[in-house]
Amino acid sequence: MLQRALDAALARPGASHVRPPRPVALTTGDRVAGWLWGRMRTEDGTWLGLAALFHGTAFDGATLGWHRAEDLRTLD
Repeated sequence: MLQRALDAALARPGASHVRPPRPVALTTGDRVAGWLWGRMRTEDGTWLGLAALFHGTAFDGATLGWHRAEDLRTLD
């Protein structure tokens, strides 16, 4: 199921895979971490990262979505 969601999100024009996926944290306040799977530059020049983020524990599951690059920090 994750692979289908990733493939659909990365099929957008200008999107590309991040290989291997990189660990990231959300910098907007909450302690949220996950994996960066892709990146995309929008028409207005904004960079976005496609991340699967865990808002609780790994057992709660992750949400996959596009986030502004400045809201993500790599952990490696």
